[in-house]
Amino acid sequence: MTEAQGRYEYNFQLRPFTPITDFRGFCLGGSLFRKPGVLSIVYRLAGNLPSVAWPAPCPVISRCHELWRQTCFEVFFGIPGQSAYWEVNLSPYGCWNLYHFTDYRQGMEEDAALERLTCHVLKEDKAFSLSCQIDMHKLVQDCQELEVGVAGVVLGTTGTRTYWAIDHFENVPDFHSRRSFLAVLPGVTKM
Repeated sequence: MTEAQGRYEYNFQLRPFTPITDFRGFCLGGSLFRKPGVLSIVYRLAGNLPSVAWPAPCPVISRCHELWRQTCFEVFFGIPGQSAYWEVNLSPYGCWNLYHFTDYRQGMEEDAALERLTCHVLKEDKAFSLSCQIDMHKLVQDCQELEVGVAGVVLGTTGTRTYWAIDHFENVPDFHSRRSFLAVLPGVTKM
């Protein structure tokens, strides 16, 4: 983690839950950035992108449910010592959602505190990137430390689904486990 002028950056590299030959040679990583009122994330996927099953473009950029059933990227965050946490789902083609949980997989509700979310996508022959800024003003205070879990679900054209995270601690892929919220971002202050 690095700090520059009141902004914290955490670079990550994700690994699949189990090695899958369909995705040999793939690399999924990126960066988290935190500054007052904003949590930014950048995902970078490199490899044989034609073997990825990309979801259809969203006709209207909006909230959607069950994005994890297709290729999508996920961010989980919570305040240390508190059981509540949030989950952000990001589709490669614009649809998104934010959920709040009161405890581990409990009390799931769509969180209306985030009214819209804009992501930027760049897709080339062998590289894909998605960047997004999450407005944190109504979710957590800037001074609060955050524990963050970064994950992705990549679906192959053969139907193979892989689950990617910084690390995996359970017998099954489980992005909700607080043990997997490995990125710790300190509170930030306005400059």
